[in-house]
Amino acid sequence: MHACRSIRYFSRGPWTSARVGTSVESQAGFMYAERVCGGTAPSTRRLASSRSVGAGDASAASTGGGGGRDGDDDNPGALPATEAKLNLRSLRTARERGSVRNKRKKSKPNQGEPSSPPPPSPASRSAPGGGGARLLRLSKLLADRAIGTRSEVDTLVRRGRVKVDGAVVKSPKTKLPVDCVIEVNGEVHGPVPLLVAFHKPKGVITTLSDDWDREDLSDVLPKSLLLKHHPVGRLDADSSGLLLLSSDGALTHRLLNPRFEVEREYVASVDVPPEGEEPGDSLVTALKEGITTADGVYKADVPAISGRDVGVVVREGKNRMVRRMLANAGYPVLELRRERYGKILLGDLPEGEHVPVSGDALEWARSVLQLQAATAAVVDGGGDEKGVEP
Repeated sequence: MHACRSIRYFSRGPWTSARVGTSVESQAGFMYAERVCGGTAPSTRRLASSRSVGAGDASAASTGGGGGRDGDDDNPGALPATEAKLNLRSLRTARERGSVRNKRKKSKPNQGEPSSPPPPSPASRSAPGGGGARLLRLSKLLADRAIGTRSEVDTLVRRGRVKVDGAVVKSPKTKLPVDCVIEVNGEVHGPVPLLVAFHKPKGVITTLSDDWDREDLSDVLPKSLLLKHHPVGRLDADSSGLLLLSSDGALTHRLLNPRFEVEREYVASVDVPPEGEEPGDSLVTALKEGITTADGVYKADVPAISGRDVGVVVREGKNRMVRRMLANAGYPVLELRRERYGKILLGDLPEGEHVPVSGDALEWARSVLQLQAATAAVVDGGGDEKGVEP
């Protein structure tokens, strides 16, 4: 009796029978139970598609020779074939309608509410008053200026130790212009410079760390500066002079890439062989026409020659490029100092000191950063970023 009830339950409903474990589609559409109430093991067989079963003719669905019944009164647990087909048809129709509705919901855009662009980030918003300066949260400004970590500067702000334009600010989320002057515990911290000029001494390698314990930039520059700045290219350990430190990666890439032809000017103290002549017009001509090296032919301008001090201007920074050019021309280099990078001059900056780039030199650097995309076509393979300049 339990088997009969189980079959009747799942045959007429949209769910799967827990006892039999088959779906309505397979049970009602293709298979039907036989002799489930007769005490013997149930058997199944496929409905004959050629058998016509009409309303009120359920007795014609019975078969002989096996005791099996098809929807007659002797076996009330079986489902009539006509009702099973109707249930299957309605079930399939409902499933198809639901599938179509789901597809429409997924594919149909929301036409009632036009899509709006995401709000701009705080870094891209302008300061009130039309100054054009970007706005950043106070906590980020303090962290960018190497005053401390985010949690440390948040504590400083909430304790009232941070002033902006003379007024105490107690919320780390306050948005301020990036070029504002901040005072922390009475010490003034200005904005992060775009470029810093450093007079690199001879013997210092242009890296932030060294596995062979040689003197590097971390030994001669403050850590607060190196947190937000990186060297623009490299300057040979045996050379001295102007080394730029940048806080903007895009500017660094443009200063280094040979497509922009940013000039680097050096002063080389050369040696003259006993049988050689003093550097003069012949050297100027040879450098302008090109000197052949192992890496190719390189050209340079010679703005001035004073005794054995030769001024050399190049527009790319291959590894030890100036030294190899002069050596192949017959004038080995004894000392080499970089005096200029673009329009940024070393001037009278003492050796080992650094200053932020300002004035006309800073405006020139900003103009390099703001070049049009058509002019700023960059192709990898400049070789300057990983090599060591002369």
